Amino acid sequence: MSPTSRLPLDPYLPAIGSPLTIEYDLQHGRVSQVRVSLGYAQRGIEHLAKKQNIWQNLILLQRICGICPISHTLCFCQTLESLAKVQIPRRAAYLRTLVAEIERIQSHLLPLICLAAHLNASSSCLRLLFEAREAAAAMLCLLTGKRVNYDVNQIGGVRVDLKKAEVAQTMLSMLGSFDRPLDEARGSLLRHERLKGLGFLSSQAAESSLATGPVARASGLARDLRKEGGGYAAYPELKFQIPTSSRGDVLARYEIRILEIIESIRMIRQILSSLPQGKLSVDPPPLLLPGQAAGSVEAPRGENHYQLTLSAHLQIEQIKITTPTEYNLEALKMMLMDAQPEDVPLIVASADPCYACLER
Repeated sequence: MSPTSRLPLDPYLPAIGSPLTIEYDLQHGRVSQVRVSLGYAQRGIEHLAKKQNIWQNLILLQRICGICPISHTLCFCQTLESLAKVQIPRRAAYLRTLVAEIERIQSHLLPLICLAAHLNASSSCLRLLFEAREAAAAMLCLLTGKRVNYDVNQIGGVRVDLKKAEVAQTMLSMLGSFDRPLDEARGSLLRHERLKGLGFLSSQAAESSLATGPVARASGLARDLRKEGGGYAAYPELKFQIPTSSRGDVLARYEIRILEIIESIRMIRQILSSLPQGKLSVDPPPLLLPGQAAGSVEAPRGENHYQLTLSAHLQIEQIKITTPTEYNLEALKMMLMDAQPEDVPLIVASADPCYACLER
């Protein structure tokens, strides 16, 4: 029987600079067992949410993550709107979707930038990807006035509007700035032979581990809450595809993100070209009712799930948030099995874990 070596990665994972401990055993130079530990930056947001009123929580919950704040406030608002049995105006639904898809582009570009850095890609490739992410941030700022923590959602609708046709035309013209970076990523990053077969996750393993988002779709599971159950917001009225792959490796996970960016651009064009007229929120304001409710949205990394209990005084008595990274942790362990130690950071980064969302 060969001896087992136990190797820890530092609590601050060098590959992604986030609080995480991965400890793995090696046999014959391959990973044979994996343990993942969190809890280095617990912020107590769920506890704080029970001490604040609902409108204060709209500010608090979007600060769970600086990369995907819309997915948290959108999920929170939709969950409360289901309690109030409120259907928001179509214009508000389209604006929610618009911000969510720009946010998806910005989020998906980040792991591509990390991959380019890891593979020592050319400076032109890195520059183009950074410029693309800057363009996405500029679009968010143009629409909401902010690059981060943009206060878009309110219960019953949205706070922001696309008032001038010139703004829509400017945003449409900015969509062309993503073409060259995506072509460069596909032509440069996705040609690396090292990525093929690395961190394999079968469709059966993805199913059993409850994988979600691009991780699941890269393993052949065509799951996306924007399509399932009739969808939400304006997604039922938009034409888009759900990219999937049967390869289940690191290469597939990055390729899926590129294809999803292309689909997001397609949806943004549809929204800007046919934004319906109407109110931004329900009038009169929705009458919230006490009770229990649950809701989910398709965040950039996968399913974001909220379960909460509202008291008779309209205070949150209980709230449980389950983020995509929580669903994908078990799948991550499976991806790492039988990997070489030098490939562990690359496999972890391909899952695009978000520790801000985890450390609440």
